[in-house]
Amino acid sequence: MKSKQHKLPARHLRTDGFTLVETAISLVASAIVLIGIAVLLSISQKQLTSARAEVRLQQDMSLLGQTLANRVRGSVQSKQKVYADYASYRKDEASRPTGSCLKLYDLNNSSVLIYQDSSDLKIVNKDASTTNLLQGIVSTLTFVDSAKSIHTNVTLAKEQWSITAAFTDAFRNFSPTTAKTNNWPYAIFSNDKIDFSSGTGTITGKVHGNSKVKLGSHVLDGAITAGPPDITPPAIDWKFFSDLAKQEGQRVRTKTFKAGKSYSGVWYCSKRATIESNVTINGTLIVRGACKIRGDRIVIKATSPSYPALVARKELKISYNDIQITGFVSCTEELELEGDNLTLTGAMISTAEDIESEGTNTSITFDSAYIHYLQGVDFN
Repeated sequence: MKSKQHKLPARHLRTDGFTLVETAISLVASAIVLIGIAVLLSISQKQLTSARAEVRLQQDMSLLGQTLANRVRGSVQSKQKVYADYASYRKDEASRPTGSCLKLYDLNNSSVLIYQDSSDLKIVNKDASTTNLLQGIVSTLTFVDSAKSIHTNVTLAKEQWSITAAFTDAFRNFSPTTAKTNNWPYAIFSNDKIDFSSGTGTITGKVHGNSKVKLGSHVLDGAITAGPPDITPPAIDWKFFSDLAKQEGQRVRTKTFKAGKSYSGVWYCSKRATIESNVTINGTLIVRGACKIRGDRIVIKATSPSYPALVARKELKISYNDIQITGFVSCTEELELEGDNLTLTGAMISTAEDIESEGTNTSITFDSAYIHYLQGVDFN
C-alpha cells in the first residue's frame, strides 16, 4: 500500500524574505541603536574636551607659577612696586600694597612689568617687548607686596572649569641701600691654620689664619696675617637657607647632582650632597653634612651676590680637576683642596678647622662683590 504524502499550501512557505512590518521594525531598532551610539560619542567627546580644558588650565597655572618664581627671585628686594591695575601704572599713580600690576627691578636697574589685561596676563620685558603669557583665561589676579616677598593670588577659568592658586616668592637679591653689609677683607681665612705648602698657584687678596699660615710656593698678591689676636669667623644661618630652599621646593635630605646636568636656585641638603662630573650649578648649594665632589669640570656660580656659592658643615673635599667656583665658599670642619686647576673667585673660609691645599695651579681671587652683601651669613 502506498502512503499518502501531504503538501503544505504554498502560502505557508517563506520564500520571499522579511515582511514589510519586520523590515520596518528592524530599521527602527537599528536607528535607536545608532542614535544611542551617537549620543554616547557626543557625551564622550564633550567629556574629553572638558577634561582637556581642565588639564590645560592646570598647565597654564604651572607655567604662571614658574614664571613668577623666576621673575621675583631674580629681582631686587625693596625696589618692587604694586599698582592697582595697568591703567593706574600708566597714569603714574602711587603704588600700593595690593593690585593687579607688578613692577620688578634687577641688579642693573632694568625692569619688567607683569599685569592683568582683561582676561589676559601680559609681561613687558626688559627690552620693552610684550609677552602675552596667558590669553582669555585670567579671571582674577592680585599681587601682595610683603617687603621680602611677593604673594600672588590668581584664578584661571575656562568653560565650566576654574582653578585658584596662591604663590609666595621671596627675593634673592638685595639693593646696596637696604642690604645688611659687611667689611670682610680676606680671600682665605681659617679659624685654625692654613697649609698650602704642598701645592702651587696664585692667591690675590688677604690671607689670615688664627693659628699659622704656610703658602709654600704659591704666589701671593696681598698680605698675610696670623693670630693672635684671633678673628671671630662668620656664622652660617642654616635655617635662613633651609627656608629659602623650601620655598623653591629644593630642600632635601640627600642629593646627587648627576653628571652632565645643570641646576639652579637655592639647594639645601640636610645630610649630604654629591656632585658628579660636568655639573653646572647656577645658584647656591648649602649642605648641613658633607659635600662630596666626585668629578672633573664642575662649575658652581652664585647667581646672586646676596647668597653664597657653596657651604658645607662637616666636610668639603675637592679632589678632582678643573673646578670653577664663583662666590663665597665656607666649611665648618674639614676643607681640603687636592685637585688641579681649581679656580675660585670670591672668598674661602673654614670656620672651625684648617684649610689644606695640595693641588697645582690653584687660583683664588678675592671679590668683594660676592661677600659684602651676603645674607644668611653673620660676620659679627
